[in-house]
Amino acid sequence: MSDPLKEKKEFFALNGLRFAAAFWVLIFHCSFHFGRLPALSSVQPIIEQGTLAMTLFFMLSGFVLSYRYRGFSTTEEVRSYTAARLARLYPVYAVMGLVTVWMIPAGANSFALFVNYGDAGKIIFLVFLCLLFLFAMQAWFPAFFPVNIWNFGGSWSLSVEAFFYSLFPWLRNRLRELSVPKLAILLVAMVLTMAVITAGMLASQLRGQDASSVFYVLPIFRFPEFVLGVVGFVLFAERAVGIKQLYAYSSILGVLLLVCMYKWNLPGWIDYGWLAAIPFLAAFVLSTKMEAAAPLKAFVNYCGRISYCVYMAQFATVPILKKFRAELSVPEAWTLSIGSTLLLAILTYHLIEVLAYRRTRQFALYMQEKICSWIPRCA
Repeated sequence: MSDPLKEKKEFFALNGLRFAAAFWVLIFHCSFHFGRLPALSSVQPIIEQGTLAMTLFFMLSGFVLSYRYRGFSTTEEVRSYTAARLARLYPVYAVMGLVTVWMIPAGANSFALFVNYGDAGKIIFLVFLCLLFLFAMQAWFPAFFPVNIWNFGGSWSLSVEAFFYSLFPWLRNRLRELSVPKLAILLVAMVLTMAVITAGMLASQLRGQDASSVFYVLPIFRFPEFVLGVVGFVLFAERAVGIKQLYAYSSILGVLLLVCMYKWNLPGWIDYGWLAAIPFLAAFVLSTKMEAAAPLKAFVNYCGRISYCVYMAQFATVPILKKFRAELSVPEAWTLSIGSTLLLAILTYHLIEVLAYRRTRQFALYMQEKICSWIPRCA
C-alpha cells in the first residue's frame, strides 16, 4: 500500500508559514518572559499578538492534511493515516516531556491534592499527569495551563492537534461531499463562531471572571479553526472557486486586523483570531502557487521541517533561561533564547524526529493490527 505522504508535492511557502508561526510564538515568549526588545518596538503590537500563531497552526494543519489526504474509503487508509500522525506527533513530544519533567513540582504546588494529602496525594496526582500526557489529554483540563505545570503550558497544543487528528478522516469525507454553497455557508459560520467565542471570553473579563485560558486551550473552542483549514482547502484549492473574492476580503480584513492590533491590545488570548482567519486562508492558497529558486526553496523547506521541533524546544529552553533572568539583559536573554531553541530544534529534528519516524509508524501499525485482532469486527 502506497504512502500518501510520499505522493504529494511539497509547497515551500506553506513550510515557510509553518516556520514563521513557530518563530512568532518564540519571540512572543521572549517578549512575555524577558521584556520588550527596543530594536523591535515598531512591530511590538504584532509580537504581542503571537497567540494568533496558534490559530495559524491549527488552520494550516487542516489545510495541509486535506491536501495530503483527499479522502478515506477503506479502513486500511485510516490505519495508515493514524500511524503516520502518531509517528509525527509522539517521538519529539515524548522526549520534550522527559526533558521538562523537572518543571512538575513548581506547578503541582498549586493543586490541593498534591500539597495537602501527603505521599498518596502526590502519587495519585503524578499518575494522573502521566496519563494525561501519555494520551495527550492535557488540553481538556485548562486549569493546568495558567500554572504551566510540567510543559502543559506549551504541549496543550499537541493535545488539541491529537483531537483534530482523530476527527479528520470523518470530517474530510463529509466535507468533500458538500456543495459549494454549503461549504461557503460553513466557512462563514466558522468565522462567526470564532467571533462569538471571543465575545464570550471578553464578557467573562468584564464580570471579573477571566476565562481566557479555557477558551484558549480547550480543543472544542479551537475546532472551528481546524474546520476552516479543511473547508478552505476544499473550497479554494481543491475546487478553485471564489479565489478572487477570498483575496479581496482578506485584503480588507488584513488591514482591519493590523489597525486593531496597533490600536487596541485587548486583554484576552484569542481576540483577533476571527479577523485573521480569512487572511490566513488567502495566504495558504497563495502559497500553493508560489515558486522560487532551488536554493531558497531548499532552505525554506528545511525551516518548515524543523518548525515542530522549534515550537517544542522553546518549552525546554525558555524556562531554564527564566531562572537566570536577573543576570541577563533583555538582548542577552533574547539572543540566548532564540539561539538555544534553534540549536536544540535542529538536534532534535535530526536525532529524534527523523530517526524515530519510520519505527514509530511501523509500531503504530503493528499495535493497530493487534488491537483489532482482539476486537470482533474491528473497523
